[in-house]
Amino acid sequence: MELKELIERAEKAAGSQKALGIMLGINPSNIRNAKAGQQGLPNYACVMIADLIGEEDTVVIAASELVTEKKIERRAFWEKKLEALAAGFAAFFVGVILVVTPTPSQAAQLSQVVDYKLYIM
Repeated sequence: MELKELIERAEKAAGSQKALGIMLGINPSNIRNAKAGQQGLPNYACVMIADLIGEEDTVVIAASELVTEKKIERRAFWEKKLEALAAGFAAFFVGVILVVTPTPSQAAQLSQVVDYKLYIM
């Protein structure tokens, strides 16, 4: 996930870019620059954004680092980290779906409609 998308989600949760800047304790122009890919965000701001939008801290930090990192080895490290986190989330969701989905015998019981009628004479 790109830093721009994460910042947009945080802005939506905070109400505006200015409100997000106040919440993070940084200038809104720094947020604009980070969103445009011109600079990264401090790690504390990344962690606060992650908490605000319900993301893993490492995802936001890695996205911020990828914006400014020039060394190929370090970019590869952060890209690998993001891919691993994305794969972990996908495996988690597949696991939840497999656990929550009822078996056919359980589903049959759930689909039965009991229609009780009361006749008064």
